[in-house]
Amino acid sequence: MLDGCRRSTLLRLWLVCLPICFSIGSIASADKLVLGQDQKESQAVPLTVEEFQKRAKNKDLVPFITELDKALEKTPSDPSLLGLELQVDQLLLINQREQGIKRFRGWISKLEKLPRSNSIDKLLVAGVFNATVIQDVALANEFISWIDAVSDRIPQGESVTQANLRGNRLSLQCLVEDKAKVEAEFSNFIAGLQEATSDQRIPASILASQTMRYKSLFWTSHREESLKNLLKARKTYIDFLQKGKVTPQDLLVYIQFMTTCASEMTKELPRDSYNVLDELKEQLKLVQPQFSDEQKKSLDTTIKSLDQGLKQLDIAIRQLDLIGTRAPAILDAKFLDVPEELQKELKGKVTLLVFWAAWSEPCLKSLARIEKIRDEFKDQELAVVGVTKFYGIVWDESAKRVDRQSEVAPEAELQALQAIAKHHGTSFGMAVVPEASKLFEQYLVSGIPQLVLIDANGTIKLIRPGITEAHFTSIETEARDLMKK
Repeated sequence: MLDGCRRSTLLRLWLVCLPICFSIGSIASADKLVLGQDQKESQAVPLTVEEFQKRAKNKDLVPFITELDKALEKTPSDPSLLGLELQVDQLLLINQREQGIKRFRGWISKLEKLPRSNSIDKLLVAGVFNATVIQDVALANEFISWIDAVSDRIPQGESVTQANLRGNRLSLQCLVEDKAKVEAEFSNFIAGLQEATSDQRIPASILASQTMRYKSLFWTSHREESLKNLLKARKTYIDFLQKGKVTPQDLLVYIQFMTTCASEMTKELPRDSYNVLDELKEQLKLVQPQFSDEQKKSLDTTIKSLDQGLKQLDIAIRQLDLIGTRAPAILDAKFLDVPEELQKELKGKVTLLVFWAAWSEPCLKSLARIEKIRDEFKDQELAVVGVTKFYGIVWDESAKRVDRQSEVAPEAELQALQAIAKHHGTSFGMAVVPEASKLFEQYLVSGIPQLVLIDANGTIKLIRPGITEAHFTSIETEARDLMKK
């Protein structure tokens, strides 16, 4: 059984982390770079992409940058050196904004003055794209001017580059222009991408990534349109996966896209969210044979992660189905300070069941917060009952520590649990059931603590796993409403 705080955040965490399970390789982040340090090299620094990546990973870029700047002074138009400088400036822009933007300005100015060629044009377009991914209102207008300045350098057939830069420009416009006007422009842009994807003029990954960008910008104000776009892109992507050979980049964007869809649906449309993730799992299985052995192993990890998440989502959906049903009675329990009528049937009082265990640190941390709920409603008809199992719990009073033993008399364990709860800030009533009891399963408790609020008619009103403040607040709000009825 998971601690509830883990279970309550599990869906969000694995949805966020899932895409990294399938990796296509990237430059390591340098975290915070220290550019002012004095470092000496005993030999020349190789000016190669591999050396840059190694030093970026080890946070040792200063000697590399020094050698690169010296080389550029001698041959300022060397495309390979300018490409390395682009990678350096991009990393600095992410990790050390002021230094990075200063170098980027110099780099762009330098390339604009060089005689035009295919290699210089491609570098300049790539550099502007990499820089303008940064969403900074202070830099937005300058970044927009950079995009406009390089737009004529994009070859006519480079629809992917054009689409990506257009998406960058629109997201920057949202920072400095009327958002409603930009939304209309972005909607037309997405419609054009949908048509271009259907005609196979651009890959499905571009439509998916720009649809995700639209969602991140307009989910709050245009949720229906965002959801409609996500569902259209989802269907287009499935068609794409079933038709041809899929690249690792295509699949990475697809994983990110589908988990984004599922994440947005989880709260309001959990069954649709489940279907999206189940569909993703099946699609990954279908395309898995196309990839290398190493990538197949990564996909196996992703598929296993999806299976875990689907199990948790299934529990969340079934918990929703419990809302509005009759609360199962607490049978075969030993009670302490629980109203006699509630020992037979959870009816007659608004009741908060707290499923917990004395061996769970998150449960113990939640007890003081639960006591605040008891205190708020102390003059009203709210019964708070801590529900746990006989686990062989004992309490070391001198060490203030919980232990477990193989054989503990029920009465002794009940007293130990009361002392533990009191030590951690509460004195709620206790209901302790045998370890073989089915009560936890009846309330679909897969993680503890779990809070269940029941109205005076014995109907389940709320189920909240975990100890987030939002969960406690929702319990308090619902309890106030029930007390008014």
